[in-house]
Amino acid sequence: MTALLTPSGQPETIFTLDYGYILVSTDPREPVLLYGRNGSNSTEEVGMDDIPSLRELVKPIMEAALKAGGKMQIIHFTPHDAGTKEMKLVAGLRAMNPRGHHLVQIIPVPLDMPLDRDGQLAYDFEPFEATFASRFAVKH
Repeated sequence: MTALLTPSGQPETIFTLDYGYILVSTDPREPVLLYGRNGSNSTEEVGMDDIPSLRELVKPIMEAALKAGGKMQIIHFTPHDAGTKEMKLVAGLRAMNPRGHHLVQIIPVPLDMPLDRDGQLAYDFEPFEATFASRFAVKH
């Protein structure tokens, strides 16, 4: 297992992971692709076990995305450990790779994003979209 480190040199966990989005294959042998980690505009390939608890986070999200058949959904992740942060994630099927495995995209969203459809339609996405877009802007 390769240790992935935060900018301060601490071991990366799902709770410290700062990313634009994650792309995960339904084939557990394929690497996980992290886009925009720590504000960069690059992509990193990591193993599912290179970040503690990543497998536990991703597995139920992938199952829900496959069951929903491509429909995007918001998932509220509440860890069992006291003192660790909650997360809200948007997940959905992104594509199928040439080997026939589905790719699931996982995007972190603000914790105050409503789970109900009416609340989401009224939610002000502008600050979130600006931050998301800036992570992937070409830097000269």
